[in-house]
Parts: sequence; structure tokens; C-alpha cells
Amino acid sequence: MPATPAHAASVSIVDFAFSPATAKAVQGDTVTWTNEGIATHTATQDGPLALWDSHAIVPGDTFDVRLPAAGSYPYHCTVHGMPATVRIPLIVDQTTGTTATVFTFTLASENQYGFRYDVQKKVNGDWKDWKVGVTGPKVQFQAAKAGTMWFRSRLRRLSDDAATDWSPKTKIVVS
Repeated sequence: MPATPAHAASVSIVDFAFSPATAKAVQGDTVTWTNEGIATHTATQDGPLALWDSHAIVPGDTFDVRLPAAGSYPYHCTVHGMPATVRIPLIVDQTTGTTATVFTFTLASENQYGFRYDVQKKVNGDWKDWKVGVTGPKVQFQAAKAGTMWFRSRLRRLSDDAATDWSPKTKIVVS
């Protein structure tokens, strides 16, 4: 994934911990890790997806990765095992509307070659697949009845079905 100069989310590595332990970013933003401690660390995404591995980040150095798709990206330091997560939400063009409203969800800032997107909707308290294997970065939804609805998304690699964890949930209210 190509880097971009915008550093929207920053993570410090201090005292053998990532701070914040759960970083929040927007689709397409670059996450920057800065080693502010005295030991060398890594920022390596957990398997099976394993999209990035910083290798050694020496004290005073930084590492950047651009994350264009909604999802939760757990990672760790391969030297010390410190766990953390980057969370990127699904974007909806509006959060309220009527049954006549067409809601547009943005799953990613751009298409990802070799990947697809999955979207779930919360139905009767349970998450259910709503759209699986979406090829484009956007989907639309029109509610048949009024109510509060929740959605979440993830990025899935086609070659081995490895996926991010689910994005933070996004709520819409239909009247």
C-alpha cells in the first residue's frame, strides 16, 4: 500500500507499550508510529492478514503505513509482544433518514486490488452478512421499515480469505 504524506493517526512507542493502545484513523489516512522509548520495537500486523511489518523501529525513528479500508487492524511488537489495534470506521453519508432515503456507505477510500469488502448488519441483536465480496468501495442501503440499524465492514484478501477484524459499528436511524 503506497504511503501518503498525511499523518492522521499517531502512535507513540514508550515504556514497552503502544500509546494509544487503540488508535483511530480515517479511511485512506496514514498511521505513524514513533519510537519515543529506549528499546527497538516493531509494529507488525497480526496474521493471517499481515499487511505490514515495520521491521526494527529504533529509538527516535518512525514508521508509516496507509490504511484505506474500514476494519480493525490488530498488531503487535514482534520483539516484546505488545498488542494494539488501529480501528477505521465505515463511513455513511448520513446517519438519519426515512424509508425513502438511500444511504451510501463508504467501505474504503479506494479499490484494493486482490481484496473484497464484507458488510454486516445487526438484525434482532445478531450480526448477519448483508453484503459479501463487494468489489467497489461503496454500497447503498434503503430501509424497508423504520428503526435503528447498525453496520460494520471488513477488508478480505481473495487469495486466502484472510481478513481484518470488523470495523467499529456505524449507526443509522430511519423514521
